[in-house]
Amino acid sequence: MESPDPPVPRVRSPLHHPTLFQPVDQPGDSDRLDLKEFGEIIVRHRDSLYPETVNIDLNAAKRVEESLIVSGLIKPDASTSGLYDTTIVGG
Repeated sequence: MESPDPPVPRVRSPLHHPTLFQPVDQPGDSDRLDLKEFGEIIVRHRDSLYPETVNIDLNAAKRVEESLIVSGLIKPDASTSGLYDTTIVGG
């Protein structure tokens, strides 16, 4: 069976035509997630991923809030103060 011409000029048909029903997960390939390496990455970056204390830059947060109002993504009378409450995590 011949491939149809592409609908967009100067776009060519793919060079590789995978077989039908080709499995998505091929255990023989070595491109799978290495859980040991993944675990080592988590341990290495644990402090930045799960900080014990958090400081919120309220001036930066206010600038973001103002840009969201200007862009129309939030209403001018919206209250975002509850977003900065760290007491729910003991902060």
